[in-house]
Amino acid sequence: MVQSEQMTNVEAAAIERMQGFSRAMVKGDAEALEEMLAPDFTYTHMGGFVEPRDVLIESVHNGRHNDRMDFEGMAVRTYPSTTIVNGLNHMRIDYEDRP
Repeated sequence: MVQSEQMTNVEAAAIERMQGFSRAMVKGDAEALEEMLAPDFTYTHMGGFVEPRDVLIESVHNGRHNDRMDFEGMAVRTYPSTTIVNGLNHMRIDYEDRP
């Protein structure tokens, strides 16, 4: 029973981390991203472009933000030293002043 409670806590923490990422991206909060993202974090865009952590944070620091970023159907898988969260990400962003 302790193991399942522990897994539930890990899953809840992983989902909260994803929601915190979403809030930081919508607010344009570079400091929050700096605190929460691991040094080797990468952000993979829907077109396949991979953005390193420091590039993402710098762009947010310079004014980038998402108008909307909502996750749906998040599934959490845990392993001894890793937690993986998968799901759909619904976003609205302005790209070069176009929605």
